[in-house]
Amino acid sequence: MMRYLKFFFCLLAIPLPLPIFAQIANVYVEGNSGIYAYEVASNGELTMIKGSPFPGSATAPETVMVGNGRYLFGVSNGTVSKLNPVTTNIDTFLIETNGALKLVRTTNVGRFDSHGALSLSTLFLDKTGVTLYAGIYDGNTNPYLSFNIEASTGELNYTGQVRGNPISPYPLKLTANNRFAYGAVCEGANDRQLLGYARQSDGVLILGKSGSLPEAAPGDVFCPLAATGAADPANHLAFAMLPELDHPLGSPAGAMQLATFTVDSEGRLTTTSTYKNMPSVAVGWVSNLNMSPSGKLLAVGGSAGLQIFHFNGANPITPYTGLIGLEQYDQFRWDNYNHLYAINNSTGHLHIFTVTPTSVSGGSPFTIPSGGGYGGAYAFTVQNLPRNPPQ
Repeated sequence: MMRYLKFFFCLLAIPLPLPIFAQIANVYVEGNSGIYAYEVASNGELTMIKGSPFPGSATAPETVMVGNGRYLFGVSNGTVSKLNPVTTNIDTFLIETNGALKLVRTTNVGRFDSHGALSLSTLFLDKTGVTLYAGIYDGNTNPYLSFNIEASTGELNYTGQVRGNPISPYPLKLTANNRFAYGAVCEGANDRQLLGYARQSDGVLILGKSGSLPEAAPGDVFCPLAATGAADPANHLAFAMLPELDHPLGSPAGAMQLATFTVDSEGRLTTTSTYKNMPSVAVGWVSNLNMSPSGKLLAVGGSAGLQIFHFNGANPITPYTGLIGLEQYDQFRWDNYNHLYAINNSTGHLHIFTVTPTSVSGGSPFTIPSGGGYGGAYAFTVQNLPRNPPQ
């Protein structure tokens, strides 16, 4: 009997193998020291990719980093002379097989703006990843410039531009069919509207159709927030709306609310949202919305924290969670495995939540090494694996 017990205890002493979690994505975060690259495991754990941080520097805490699986694009500082700084450069990085980054070219896109570009405010891609759009702030038309991406070299070929948001060229939200794009503007009493664009066969955007804002409470109007659009896979959109008193000063009249819109075959927007069925948010001033890949969940972040809502297509958005976390969240990304990534620009904290329609977990902060102080993390992006870059 003792012999069997000794054998049993010997088995207990043998260390069991640790569980192996598959790599599901790469995350790239741009901070003060460059771009930090991480592998993401299926359990949400991060492992830094050898060579991080890779050279690169952003100019503002905007949405200034995007990737199409083959290349990563970001805004960088450049200098023509000591008295003439350039903030309209796009760095193009090749994403190597292990997720490392290799800078392959830098393009000054400001030269294509006839009004004199002052800065590059945002970057976004079409749904196929073959066209890169650059929002230029010039204090005039604030255009969206279009570039076709050479798959073999990463070269950016300029194809055209269109007038943008009169305040600032915030990123547009493209519909799932890749045909239309939308933004918003709220500038004084006479300019509260959604901005519609149509995407041509060569990728160039032209001015398109739009639609009416939701019905507001008597004596109020809705101010759509330009930085907050999100699109689902079935050609529906969500925007955050601030109720304001209907007079030139436009004083806030209550908590922000969430509206949903349907895009028809011509790009017109219709809505069944009204002040009566639009949910209010508890996050304070909304900084960003982001739709899950399934289109069933909507992440809403702001100055007071993060909330998740159920997105129901053309039907009203419905509440899911209360506040998650009590710090400001500036940008969000989802991967294809129910992970929601939320970042605080000023602290450099990256939070990874596991979110499904029935449960929410995780969220412990991961600090980017260059974090701390304003500008701890300027921008970030998530590249799902396999990356499936456009050919």
